[in-house]
This record gives sequence, structure tokens and C-alpha cells, in this order.
Amino acid sequence: MLGKPDNWVHDEAWTWVNASYFKAFVCNHLLSSKRTTSNAFTGDVIFYDWTGNGSVDHVSIISKISNGKTYVTQHTKSCKYRSLAARKKVMPKMKIWIYRIKPE
Repeated sequence: MLGKPDNWVHDEAWTWVNASYFKAFVCNHLLSSKRTTSNAFTGDVIFYDWTGNGSVDHVSIISKISNGKTYVTQHTKSCKYRSLAARKKVMPKMKIWIYRIKPE
């Protein structure tokens, strides 16, 4: 399991503060199945690579699927129900990984 740095002074779990650590935790410690936008459901987790370099930069939760469109919510109210398709238009190099998490 990935640990926190020795100088960590925050209350947040390290896996939630650093998206790449959270993805590693999900893949290594939780039963999960990889999904696509066509078979995703509300509650699935999306990991983002904004620049297409293979590194995880951010994470969000699928909060709504309506009329074939996927919407995500991030950590603040201002980031609630954002269109995934709109984000892809703004960041054309963006890659995503979608996981359905099931506790062991």
C-alpha cells in the first residue's frame, strides 16, 4: 500500500489528494472493472490524463447520465454535473479511465 510522505500534515487520505495514488489504490486493493462511456453508470470513477502523457492528473465521479450524455462531479459545488463531452472538446488530448469500484 502506498503511504503518506513523512512530512504530511493534512487530514485527507493521501489516495484522495493525489489522483495517481488513488488510481493505484483502486487497481491494487479494490475489486474493480474497467468501463467505457457506453457502459458506465452513476457512481463510477473517472481518472483523467489532461495532456495525454499517460499520467493521472485528476479524478471525478459520474454523477448523472441523461440522454446518452455523461456528467461528472468533482470536489466542489461549482464542479457539479459537468459534461464529460464538453471537457473533451476543451482538452482534445485528454484520456480517461473509468472504473466501477466494488469493495473486497
